Amino acid sequence: MKANFSNLNPLFAYLRQKQEDQKFVRSLEIGGTFLLIAFFIFFAIKPTFLTISKLVGDIRHKKNLTLQLRKKIDDIIAAQDLFAQVQEKYYLVDESLPSHPGFYKLNSFIASTAAKHQIYFDKLQYNLKENELFYQTTLTQSVSFTPSMFFLTELSQSRRLLDFNGLNLSVNEASTSGRQINLSLPLSIYYWPK
Repeated sequence: MKANFSNLNPLFAYLRQKQEDQKFVRSLEIGGTFLLIAFFIFFAIKPTFLTISKLVGDIRHKKNLTLQLRKKIDDIIAAQDLFAQVQEKYYLVDESLPSHPGFYKLNSFIASTAAKHQIYFDKLQYNLKENELFYQTTLTQSVSFTPSMFFLTELSQSRRLLDFNGLNLSVNEASTSGRQINLSLPLSIYYWPK
């Protein structure tokens, strides 16, 4: 039986050697796998993570820019709305301080306002001086007291920029009813030449 074991010793030694070779091959396979994984992580996954982190940073930066731009756009829209509101009221500025003397418009306004109160001026004369921002006229008429007060009130509430330089009311002694007064109103009418 010993002879059988001695014949089997080389077989056991061969099997042990084969087993050690398989362990070595497995170790090499595991080492190679780890090397491939490390290589893959270093050359494939690392750049991917770097790219992803860069893209996330870019997205955050663009979100911040978008918020800033949205705020600026909202400010511009608010400014446009305010400008539109001012522009809607611009005609009021133009009516109160026009860019030209506007004699006809002023004549029409004075005549229609006076006519509402049964006051009729024979003629209106304007004194326009060069390099002045206003021109002058004097409204003179013999009128009843109450309508003249209504006329003056309406004239003073006009949108047109008028400066009453003085008001002279005196009793009209030539009046037959004694209810007439002499109205004399010097006016300066302003405009804004271009």
